[in-house]
Formats: sequence, structure tokens, C-alpha cells
Amino acid sequence: MLRQYLVRWLARWRWHGMTWASRAAPLLALILLLAPLHSREKRKSQQVYASGQSPVRETAADLLAAAPRLPPDARVLFAGDPFRTDQYFLLFLTRLVYGDMHITVDRTSVGPPKTADHEKRWSAPQYDCVFQFRNGRMQDQ
Repeated sequence: MLRQYLVRWLARWRWHGMTWASRAAPLLALILLLAPLHSREKRKSQQVYASGQSPVRETAADLLAAAPRLPPDARVLFAGDPFRTDQYFLLFLTRLVYGDMHITVDRTSVGPPKTADHEKRWSAPQYDCVFQFRNGRMQDQ
């Protein structure tokens, strides 16, 4: 509402015949008015982003503590992970932490595929590393 009022007020303002200082005065007044509001919203945004960083940092530290190195094109299994099945968080984080875009990540919470092509892969998998989630923390098996 305030924004609409300011836009209408600035649109009706007669700008011709004014010095640069008198043209800058409304802009400076607007900046001084909005600066405290922006400061409060900035703190809220920082809290939201900081709350999302903690699980990522903890999981990355757990990955490196459990398996400091993985072979190239490794196959990794995450058993019992607490993340939603429609998220690719573990895939992206694992590839980022180990610097290998060809790492294959499987999750037991997702479940085996129902097609016959992938049945052999799930019946006798050969994983380079298996991570188990217990009490919200990751452990290497």
C-alpha cells in the first residue's frame, strides 16, 4: 500500500526545471525510510538460510569422516536415510564433496525399481561404500 502511494506520488512529481539536489531529495528520503525495514528483513533471511546450512554441513562432515576418499565412478548406498524420497540432496552432496560427477548413489528409502532391467542391479549390488543412518547421524558400514 505504501509502495503504491510512493509510486503514484513520484509519477505525479514535476521533475523538469529542478536542480539535481532537489531531484535526489525524494530518492534519499525513500532510502532513509526503507533502510530500517530492510535491515530487519535481512536478519530474518539470514536466520532462514543459516538453519538450512547446518544439516548440509553435518552431512558433508559425516561423509568425509566415514570415507575420506572414494574411487572414481564409485557406487554408494545410503541405508535408512531420513530424507524425503523425491529429493536428490544426497546425490548432489556426495558428488560435490568427492568432486566426482559420475558417482552413483542408491538409497534404500527410495526402494528398488520395479523394472526387470534393474532387478539384477538390486539383487547383487557391488557398492564401494555403504552409509547407514542411525539416530539421525551417518555411519560407514
